Amino acid sequence: ISVAATAALGPATAGLLRVDLASSLVLLLVAFVGWVITRYAATYLQGERDQQRSARWFAATLAGSMTVVLANHLLLVALAWWGTSLA
Repeated sequence: ISVAATAALGPATAGLLRVDLASSLVLLLVAFVGWVITRYAATYLQGERDQQRSARWFAATLAGSMTVVLANHLLLVALAWWGTSLA
């Protein structure tokens, strides 16, 4: 869901996730910062032995952060926060 659609249509709830204007803006910010870090790490770690492993763990961290932003249930927030901390 785009930020413009969320602003026009209002919040949307699907099970344990909720998308409203604030969460879509924060999700956009998290995605942008994640993209910047991914691009930097790809160049910085080019040719390193553990580059793929590092990229997988960063993707898990990014997924956990995005889940925290979109969560609509306290248990899901706690689990996503815990997963982000482990990753």
